[in-house]
Amino acid sequence: MTPRVVLILLLIVTAAAQPYAPQPQKVPFCGGIVNGIVNPPCTTPPRRSYTPAPEFPKQQGKAHFQGTVQLALVVDPDGLTRDITVFRSLSPDFDEMAIDAVKKWKFYPATLDGTPVATKIKVEVTFSRR
Repeated sequence: MTPRVVLILLLIVTAAAQPYAPQPQKVPFCGGIVNGIVNPPCTTPPRRSYTPAPEFPKQQGKAHFQGTVQLALVVDPDGLTRDITVFRSLSPDFDEMAIDAVKKWKFYPATLDGTPVATKIKVEVTFSRR
């Protein structure tokens, strides 16, 4: 091999051995007007801060029944829940216990441009015996 070929192969191997460095992601600008473009307002979803587990319905006794109830609800600007409705039922007893548990939940509220706002969300409450 000629020195020129060796140099080219060395450069190729060196380039292939370099670790991949991902490009930094651009942070989207939200709210306001930039370069004449109106940007959407900044929003953040609600986040759970206190979510006690539900109690098992007393009628289930020691049964090994388990499952998930899906609820729709509104998280108020103060982080409390309201307007709780069953989205996907498990049974009337489990639905009632899921609603009772979610009434006690607390959230960091959703925000719109930094201001807390009411938001409708769906949550799941899972019942399982361990």
